[in-house]
Amino acid sequence: MSDIKKDVVLCGVKLGEHSKDNESLTREIKERVIDYGCNFVYIRAKFGDKVDKEVYFNWAKILSDNKIYFHFGSHRPPRTSVEQFDSEMIAKMKEIAGEYFIGDAISEAGTSAASNFEGYFTPVGHVTNKPYSDCKDMKEAHDRYVDMVKSYVEKNRKVNIPNIVSIEATALPKYSLEAGGDIPVVELMNGNPDEIIPFFRGSARAYNCKLWGSLIAHEWYGGMRHSDILKRKRMELAYKYTYLSGSNIILMESGDERVNSYGQSHEASSELCQEY
Repeated sequence: MSDIKKDVVLCGVKLGEHSKDNESLTREIKERVIDYGCNFVYIRAKFGDKVDKEVYFNWAKILSDNKIYFHFGSHRPPRTSVEQFDSEMIAKMKEIAGEYFIGDAISEAGTSAASNFEGYFTPVGHVTNKPYSDCKDMKEAHDRYVDMVKSYVEKNRKVNIPNIVSIEATALPKYSLEAGGDIPVVELMNGNPDEIIPFFRGSARAYNCKLWGSLIAHEWYGGMRHSDILKRKRMELAYKYTYLSGSNIILMESGDERVNSYGQSHEASSELCQEY
């Protein structure tokens, strides 16, 4: 990734949030990434069963042929995607995709360890670590958090992942970078951007990160009434805000392929999803 300039802007979507299987995800790469002119994608494959390595190699070739940067990832520890890989697979993807293969993501470790206290809304079947609530002081909380993130970082390092993307919905990016993360990405919309973006931009500068980014979690945090005109305007504002803030990566988490939250469901063909 050394060839990427610091003033680059990578804009795209996350795939896999509502994808039925990896075959349909392959189709979505063309329909939702290539056809829309994106130059970046975050792939969250279906990890119930091990994905065949040839599937990954095919994705790497399709994306690099179209000059699209990409990384993989799962959703919240203890779920991770690195178990899908070995060093030979990573070497092959580097050979196929070169600089376009950014790496793998550790997603919302801070959310698992430092939020979601009793009473916080959690979808049925959602898997996450319980937050630390028995620390005797702030140093113990710090050490336990850094050690937890470091354990996932080390798994990635063992298979030679080129860069570890740290996606956080909390104001803890500097601790994730201290643990070994390379690219901090803020989950926008679930807090005050005037407060949380400086945490990420400043942490990226302090740790001399090549890139930092923003994930726009609009389906869940832009408002509970999906058809509300204000929610639609919030998404446009989020894009403009993160761009003006200097974000190198601007990523939409979900919503364009399907909206399935707060008891409502809208398919990709709906007017709402088309607007995304």
